[in-house]
Amino acid sequence: MKELHWLPVIKWIQFITIMITYKPLNGQAPIYLTERLHEKANTRTLRSPGELILAISKYKLQTYGPNAFSVAAPTLWNKLPNRIRNSTSLHI
Repeated sequence: MKELHWLPVIKWIQFITIMITYKPLNGQAPIYLTERLHEKANTRTLRSPGELILAISKYKLQTYGPNAFSVAAPTLWNKLPNRIRNSTSLHI
């Protein structure tokens, strides 16, 4: 895998999830994906108002809940550095 520059399967799934998350946030995806992502509403004034933090949906099932797009995508997106979340291009 190292010689071919392949990612481990878990990292590849995370990469694809983040790529799919980027597109709805920038108007490049279908409505059904855009409806699953919501920006987190800040209840108080923060030092970093320009950050794009996504709200993580609540779930009931412990087996499938964390793997749902509306939970997994915001979780991975919020872990990214701010400069990547605010990038203007997918290539950056």
